[in-house]
Order: sequence, then structure tokens, then C-alpha cells
Amino acid sequence: MTRAGADCIILRCVMKAVEERETFMITKELIARINELSRKQRSTGLTEEEKKEQANLREIYLEGIRGQMRQMLDNIEVVDAPAPAMPQNPDPKITHINEVAINLRPYLH
Repeated sequence: MTRAGADCIILRCVMKAVEERETFMITKELIARINELSRKQRSTGLTEEEKKEQANLREIYLEGIRGQMRQMLDNIEVVDAPAPAMPQNPDPKITHINEVAINLRPYLH
């Protein structure tokens, strides 16, 4: 099987995982191939087939990142309870003053 044939099989499996919202593992091989194509693009340029492969690999990488983020967000659990409601007192009594604000504008003009 040629490299292109193997890539097509891998790509089909990955796209199926993406459609089914499965998390795709980002492997060292995936990153190495992305970096290899990136270096080749900067030095000599890519063929049309390599450009398609690069775009597909980048999409696979981004879906892996999105899947990891989804998984992290799904595992978040809120542990703070809501603050208890303050009792309603019809005749509140002031027991302590934290701040006093004074407006000096009327006296300055």
C-alpha cells in the first residue's frame, strides 16, 4: 500500500471520529508529519497532494484540540453552593457603618 493510500485510510477513520464527536488522539507522528510538511513548504514548496494532506492533518490536529477542550469542560463540576438568601426585615437597624461618602461639590463653587 502506498503512503497516499495509508493516509486516505487514516483520514477516513479520523473524519468518522470527528463526525461522531470522538476525541482524536494527537500523536507524535501526527505532529512530526505536520512539521515536516511545514518545513518543506517553507523551503521548496508543496505539491497539490501535499497541500491537501497538510490541510487534512491540520484539521485533524484542531479537532483533537477541540475534543480535549470538550472533554475538559464536560468534566468540570461546580462545587460552590449559591449564597443563602438574606432574611427580609421590614425595620432594619444599622449596627455598623463601613464607609461614609461626602459630596463636596456644592461647597466648592
